[in-house]
Amino acid sequence: PVLQRMGYGLTWRTAVVMTWGGLRGAMGLALVLIISLDDTIDRHFRVIIEFLVAMIAVLTIVVNGTSMPYLLEALGILKVSLAKEEFLQHSLQEMNEYTDKRCEHLKHDDLMGDPDWALVKELTHIPTAKIEKQHKLA
Repeated sequence: PVLQRMGYGLTWRTAVVMTWGGLRGAMGLALVLIISLDDTIDRHFRVIIEFLVAMIAVLTIVVNGTSMPYLLEALGILKVSLAKEEFLQHSLQEMNEYTDKRCEHLKHDDLMGDPDWALVKELTHIPTAKIEKQHKLA
């Protein structure tokens, strides 16, 4: 609630994602480094603690990392509104039109030499249909 009122727009969904994707094991690993340098603690105990903390860090990274896409899908965070999707398509179309106009202008520039303009267009064109298809698959 505090971050939401401060202007960050934090919802409970984003808070869940932040919690699930947080720095798992970072604090434990930092503390185990301190323990490993402390000679007053029994060596055998230090090794056991180091191993356990490392395993917890690895397991939380593996479990949380592999389950994150499913969590995002379940919370509906990956859904994009129709307005945003249309804005993206319009922006991509505008970029392509600008690129085409700029290439037409550069065709008459003697400093450009004689590039393969078909290849330039192929390499600079953003296929909006491909973006839309990838977006819908995500």
